[in-house]
Amino acid sequence: MILIGIGAVTAITIYYLGRKSWHALHRVAGITPGVMTYQNPKAPLLVNKLQWQKLKINPSHLQGLNNDLLRQLQSIDQKLAHFENYQQSSDDHNQAPSEDSFIAHKFIYSRLPEMLASYYHLRQSYQQKSPHSAKIKEAEKLLQELLDGIEERLDSILSNIEAQHWHELKVMKRYLDTQR
Repeated sequence: MILIGIGAVTAITIYYLGRKSWHALHRVAGITPGVMTYQNPKAPLLVNKLQWQKLKINPSHLQGLNNDLLRQLQSIDQKLAHFENYQQSSDDHNQAPSEDSFIAHKFIYSRLPEMLASYYHLRQSYQQKSPHSAKIKEAEKLLQELLDGIEERLDSILSNIEAQHWHELKVMKRYLDTQR
């Protein structure tokens, strides 16, 4: 009995000290155990689990989209959130939106839901006739090209915004350099 008691106390002590050491190692590295979880970037996305920052999309229209299209929609949503944050701050400075931003806004909030609805309805009608129809592949390719176009437009707008801020900083630096 004494040996069993000593063995149990030793096991508990080793477990306790090992756990404390493991947590101390993580604190030294600057991370908290159990807070971050690994998410496989290639794992299939679940439509009902997707969260949108700015896009307002009918969830039923997302059914049947492949992972690449869903990830691209998420990318567009993140870029749109960044762009709208910039617009809100520029509205505070009374800057008028550019033609590119107006067109992007129209594409994203009007045309994107229409495109997804059209794709959804095409997919439904062709899937009933033939699930592996070439028409479904063609519609998917068209949707991919449209999303690429929207994303390229957003990328262009965001790079123009970045260039404008760089220019403003450089102008301010030149001004400060001349005032010395």
